[in-house]
Amino acid sequence: MIVSTSGIVLKAVPYKESSTITSVLTKEFGLKSYIIKGGRKKNATVKSNFFQPLQILSLVVYDNNKSALQQIKECSIEEDLTPIRCNIIKTSLTFFITEILNLSLKENNPGDGLFEFVKNNITLINNSDSKFLKDVHIYFLYNLACILGFAPLNNYSGKTKYFDLPKGCFTDKKDLQTLNTESSLLLHRYIINVSDSYCPFTENSAERNNLLQTMIFFFEHHITNQKRIQSHKILHDLL
Repeated sequence: MIVSTSGIVLKAVPYKESSTITSVLTKEFGLKSYIIKGGRKKNATVKSNFFQPLQILSLVVYDNNKSALQQIKECSIEEDLTPIRCNIIKTSLTFFITEILNLSLKENNPGDGLFEFVKNNITLINNSDSKFLKDVHIYFLYNLACILGFAPLNNYSGKTKYFDLPKGCFTDKKDLQTLNTESSLLLHRYIINVSDSYCPFTENSAERNNLLQTMIFFFEHHITNQKRIQSHKILHDLL
């Protein structure tokens, strides 16, 4: 079956002499793996160099449920991401988002609103002033957790004032798996203030790094199988 769909590139690796294997988050099917045969040849119909991290593409694909690797019939760039490629802050943000998605998503699971959410965040980063984007990676993590169904439960109170990372909720008992009161309160404040539309929340880099580290610990507990997230480290110096 031949299907037209939009796709967002998450990973591309060379295969054999001239081919490429790529992971693409598609609007139609969710995360899928494709082989681009001869994509690194000069006269390739589908060119491998289109498959850069988070590039948004218009695709015509062959869909065969019996095959682990699908093929792409036609491909074109849907959105120009030059502003991202030319700005180190934006580039670093997209590397971070790419790592999170590669660690978090499973194949063949479209997810309600997942594709549009990722696409909208790429467009936001591409079109916004980099100074406006200081919290966008935190916004992305929290809302991705909501879409994937493991968002932190906001049951904060004067009694339940410690956030328990494994349980994903606030508790009255402090132990090695809970955040301190300062970090717990900051997370609570973020949850009650975050909305569907991105807006900066943190007042300084200390708050930003605190909240980011909390969300990273949360992801590592619940979805990355304890695989360490690395690409956020450079953002500490840039944002």
